This record gives sequence, structure tokens and C-alpha cells, in this order.
Amino acid sequence: MVTGISFAFVWLRLKAGSLWTGMFLHASHNLFIQGVFTPLTVDTGITEYFIGEFGAALAVLALFTAVLFWRKRWELEKV
Repeated sequence: MVTGISFAFVWLRLKAGSLWTGMFLHASHNLFIQGVFTPLTVDTGITEYFIGEFGAALAVLALFTAVLFWRKRWELEKV
């Protein structure tokens, strides 16, 4: 999950030229994963393998995010 989401962190950092984008992305990730989505989910026994910070669903979503931001890399200025 960390590797996948790092593509979004880096892209936003380079596009905005600020570290604040990463801070807000990290804070909102923690808020929604720990404070909203996990409490809304009913535990069915195997749920913990799919939800939360260490679940498979978030890892797959992070890989999808990585692909999206990798394809947008051409929008960044050349250094």
C-alpha cells in the first residue's frame, strides 16, 4: 500500500511544489481509513483481511492509484 500511494504523494509534491500536499493527503488518509470507513464496516470474521490500513482492498486500490498517477507523469515539468 505504501509503495502504491507514494506515486500520488510524489506527483502532488512535484506538481504543487509544496510538502503540504503530502501532509494533507496523509492526514486525510488516516482520518477516513481509521475514523470513517473501518467503523462503518461490519466484522464478518474475515473482514480484517480486506479493510483497514493493512487490508487487501486498500493495497489493490493503492496499486490502481499508482497506475493512474504513473500515467499522469507527463503533466509534470521536466527538472
